[in-house]
Amino acid sequence: MLTNRQIKILQHLLIHSFYGTELAKVMKTSRRTIIRDISTIDDWLRENNYGYIDSSKKYLIVTKRDKALKIEIQKLKVQKYRILYQLLSCKNISISEITEKFFRAKEILKAL
Repeated sequence: MLTNRQIKILQHLLIHSFYGTELAKVMKTSRRTIIRDISTIDDWLRENNYGYIDSSKKYLIVTKRDKALKIEIQKLKVQKYRILYQLLSCKNISISEITEKFFRAKEILKAL
């Protein structure tokens, strides 16, 4: 499962290629964080047979199934809002119950 930042990086890379320092500046994070995120994104792309990230010069996504990848990104973005909606739509729920549901949901998502 990709984090919100990784999803945003993926979306940026679908538009055009970036040097690591450029991407770090756009994402307002360190270059080291970008390197780790790119590695995670590349693994995810390869595992799901969407393509890979070519990092020989700039970071560039080489896709095998462009349309399927874009659909999957939309699903990932919507998924985080489903959890929030479920939590906010519960009546008479305490902060501790929300916290418990959030962490349980987060562990389930990590396991997927």
